[in-house]
Amino acid sequence: MTDDIDVQGDEGRERDVTALVVLRPTATVDAVELVAAEFRRLGFEVGPFLGIAARRDDPRHRGRGRRRGHRASDLRARSDGRRRRRSHRDRTTRRAPRRSDVVSVSARVDQRLLDGPVGQAGGLVVLDDVVSPAEVRQLRREALDVGRTAERHLGPTKRVDAGRFDVPGRALGSGPGGPSQDRTYHSTRVISQLSTWCGTRLAPTGGRGTYSYYTRPGDHLDAHVDIRGCDVTLITVLHDSTPADDHGGSLVAWTGELGSSLDAVRRGGVPASVVEAPVGASVLLLGGLLPHAVLPLGSDGGRVVSALGYAAS
Repeated sequence: MTDDIDVQGDEGRERDVTALVVLRPTATVDAVELVAAEFRRLGFEVGPFLGIAARRDDPRHRGRGRRRGHRASDLRARSDGRRRRRSHRDRTTRRAPRRSDVVSVSARVDQRLLDGPVGQAGGLVVLDDVVSPAEVRQLRREALDVGRTAERHLGPTKRVDAGRFDVPGRALGSGPGGPSQDRTYHSTRVISQLSTWCGTRLAPTGGRGTYSYYTRPGDHLDAHVDIRGCDVTLITVLHDSTPADDHGGSLVAWTGELGSSLDAVRRGGVPASVVEAPVGASVLLLGGLLPHAVLPLGSDGGRVVSALGYAAS
């Protein structure tokens, strides 16, 4: 199997895309923020949420509450004069979670992560047994196959809150996982091991992970923390052909700023640690709390990794 990997993506092609996202009326504040953050991460400009009132302008909803040939007042009472009695379920109003509720729950989860083994180790650990050698070989083959159609992601940093809503600057290739990665992602053995390391229960953030390709000079990912819902990240190194004395394409982390805002990192002067992870090893990090980045790739070699995100509870 060759060590030369070149992702044939869509670099330079610009596309104007407008997306309309319709959420259920019962969507929580956290769910809305998670959707907005994910679209910002993908480079979309997220406009204001129109809210449920927008449905009233939808032609499909016009005229509701009326029947042809009857006045609206006729429908408010039956012919015998008895009003329809609402059930207790109808009368009970469901209160949407307040933002303070969401923040309180999030803070408790963050504290459990900080108190767990990984948190006590500075926010990350390098593991060589969570993904078996056989699984690594399967992931590598799948990543090479996905890499042929991986898309290029390019863009500057977009600052929102110096935290989980910021969009980091980037230049890299990315592609969705396949069956091999799915098996690892949803493996009860893997999830159990990661939960033990993190000191709290974990669950996959989504149905599928991604492969990231740092294969062209300058490929990088700026300092960031991961979006809401992606509290813990498992990064498995599948390919590394960079020179031994070159840290280009390597993961770095600011362990001294675990749980802090990104502002301190961006001001400079705060040392970052290069994470030494050979091919086959996995880096388990508290991605939602630990500022981290990928250094710009040099002129020689490349790195390919599997990235899996988990939500903590």
